[in-house]
Amino acid sequence: MCRPALALLIISLLTGCSSTPDQPSPLDAYSHWAEPEQNTTEAHEIALLYEARRWGNPDSLAQDPVDIASQLAAPINHAYINVIGTGQNEALRSLATKLWMIDNAEHTLDLTYYIFKYDQAGKALLGALCHAVERGVDIRIMVDSLGSMHFTHQPMLALQTCAENAGYIKDREGRSLPQKARVQFVIINSLMSKRSWSNRRSHDKLIIKDGHFAGKDMVMTGGRNISLDYYGIDAQGNPDPDSFRDLEIVLRSRTDAHKSEEFTIGDISSFYYSLLFLHEGNRPRTPMPDPVSYKPGRAPSYDRYQPLRTSLREAYAAIRSIPALQPLYAGVKTSLEQDYLASNARLAHDLINLTSTDVVTSADEIKASNANSIEGILDEALKQIEQARGDPGKLYVVSPYLFIPRYKTNVGRSPAMAPQTPWPHWKNTLTPKFISSPTPCSPAITFSPKALSTWIQRHACYLTQPVMRHGWTPNTIRR
Repeated sequence: MCRPALALLIISLLTGCSSTPDQPSPLDAYSHWAEPEQNTTEAHEIALLYEARRWGNPDSLAQDPVDIASQLAAPINHAYINVIGTGQNEALRSLATKLWMIDNAEHTLDLTYYIFKYDQAGKALLGALCHAVERGVDIRIMVDSLGSMHFTHQPMLALQTCAENAGYIKDREGRSLPQKARVQFVIINSLMSKRSWSNRRSHDKLIIKDGHFAGKDMVMTGGRNISLDYYGIDAQGNPDPDSFRDLEIVLRSRTDAHKSEEFTIGDISSFYYSLLFLHEGNRPRTPMPDPVSYKPGRAPSYDRYQPLRTSLREAYAAIRSIPALQPLYAGVKTSLEQDYLASNARLAHDLINLTSTDVVTSADEIKASNANSIEGILDEALKQIEQARGDPGKLYVVSPYLFIPRYKTNVGRSPAMAPQTPWPHWKNTLTPKFISSPTPCSPAITFSPKALSTWIQRHACYLTQPVMRHGWTPNTIRR
């Protein structure tokens, strides 16, 4: 299948990536997948995709993946959007949806989270992933080295050993192919890597199901990490009224866009994930085989991880058996098909901050060099609103993360951290006090997901991770 415009741009950016004839670099494989040769079979395309999903040594890449992510402007995609709201029941529905995505994946799964705790929720997801690789789903998973700091990451290593019984990956029609599914685990900007900076973190919270398979693709992102703290229940499955309150969206490629778009929302999300996956500061982790398996002629054995694998499966079964979760899990498919909003979506990121120097004093220059700058896209959205309505638009962003820092230099001067006229059309909410004040973009959290989606669209209002922590009751957020 030819994907002319964006495919050519991808190829031009990836051309020159070093590789060997026997093993092309993942970026080389991506470029060939984006513009396959004439009469290429589906099996060959999937083989290229399989290679493109491989972690590669940074020394094998001629171009920095972060630079590619900044230069390649993400397109606007047609998508179906479902909102998973901030209520306690919605928090549990978020967990049910994540498990449903993993259980119903047919080809690939990609996950990355800032915080991934090995509590009952985290282990349950790992247990579901263990089942997935055994039925032939290729898996990549990333966690931030600081937000998910752990000395051993043994549960993740145990998950990787589930690939000992991996199934074969499949084509779109379900036919088995020669390649076996894998589990690749990478620590983002590892504190143990000489190529990373300790203060450059990834706060991404993203799960992608069947990203490159249009019609099956599904993307979930928002403010919830992987921890019981976010899902409205305690370790015994009882309601936890003190759990964090957050917001997420689920995106799927629209059926009417499969033939008209060069790349779907799943394609773009997966490509972004792959570029973050290949960041030079990342560090892959793999399990150590049992010592006895080092004998010549004997296949490696990972029996030491068997108890952990069992505990992951047990955690999955325990979460699935929670009475309050069962109807939410059973209703995921119906909710996706009925409670959606047909809309447009564009991937925005500031991945360039992982490698840029002077990210504070040179903020404007860095933002200008990033084709997918979050602030730049917001400004462009306001211009479009003004053109459509004939008057200046207003955009209210509710987020505890988006702020303009100011620091004193060692000689006492305050360098310019923002434009002289900082973003006149949108306002940044910095504190709970400001968020709790009446603003046009503080919807009551009692809205249903569909009503909230409609409200956001009609009021041209973007909600960027409106995280509500302990002590924030629904009454503090008002229209």
